[in-house]
Amino acid sequence: MVRQPLTIPWWARILTIVASIIAIVPAMAALASVDHTGMFLQVIPYAWILLVSVGMERIRGGSHVTLGLPLRPLAARDAFKGAMYALAALTFVVGAALALGATWSGVAITSGLGIALLSVLLTIVLAAGEELLFRGVIMQAISERFGTVTAVLVTSVPFGLAHAANPDAGTVSVVNTVLAGIALGAMVVVNRSLWLAIGFHAMWNVGVAAGIGSLSGFDSFPYRVAVLDTTSLDAWRWLVDGPYGIEEGLATTVALVTITVVVLRSQRYDAFVEAARQRRSIAERRRSYTAPSPSSSTEGSATSSSHDV
Repeated sequence: MVRQPLTIPWWARILTIVASIIAIVPAMAALASVDHTGMFLQVIPYAWILLVSVGMERIRGGSHVTLGLPLRPLAARDAFKGAMYALAALTFVVGAALALGATWSGVAITSGLGIALLSVLLTIVLAAGEELLFRGVIMQAISERFGTVTAVLVTSVPFGLAHAANPDAGTVSVVNTVLAGIALGAMVVVNRSLWLAIGFHAMWNVGVAAGIGSLSGFDSFPYRVAVLDTTSLDAWRWLVDGPYGIEEGLATTVALVTITVVVLRSQRYDAFVEAARQRRSIAERRRSYTAPSPSSSTEGSATSSSHDV
């Protein structure tokens, strides 16, 4: 017997994913205290989020495609395009810093090549996990109920506040992180899948950690090959970065706003994902539809006849 898909309300999907995260908080805390190679076990919570997210989609009659993660050649192209957006933004920020008098120099990798590569992979997985959480399940659920603009804004603010507890976080860094959430949300809305946002987020994180400096307040990465020194800028340093990193600088604000505008003007989306979501939506409406009873139909006909007379 084939089990029929179920309709899960938008709020129930959000509560389910939030409850799933709360359930693994003890495991995340334990993993965060592990040093060296044990740190890479932090991928487990994000794998759990992926499992729960895909599981809910399958219960609804969808799949990883309707979640926004189609596994097709087009997905690789979208991820690469997102990475190029991030690379362009980082180039702008570094260029602005160098024009103001900052220095950019290479540094030696302090760990083995294997640890460095695994750390890069972890950075990418964490970025993808954040996109799945904020722009995947939660934003899609809110969008279906309140529209895309509300969904982007509602998910971007918690995304920024989630980084407020990071080392050296301040008002400017939180605002820039909210703007990053808006840019990433725009990528998902325009593209209809998560790959463009995942590519951008992953490249941004890896690029900052590997070749610039602090990433969201954290400064120790085993794959760093270059560092941007802005200490000589003195009073003008706020234009580029701060103790939190370049995400505290005005140049990043300009870059994120520009990327958002460029993305919104592109208006090119994955029709494959959109078609899958439309099929799932139609199926849900059919399951929730209640046909009128014969008695009510008869009463309606009688009332109509009396009015005709």
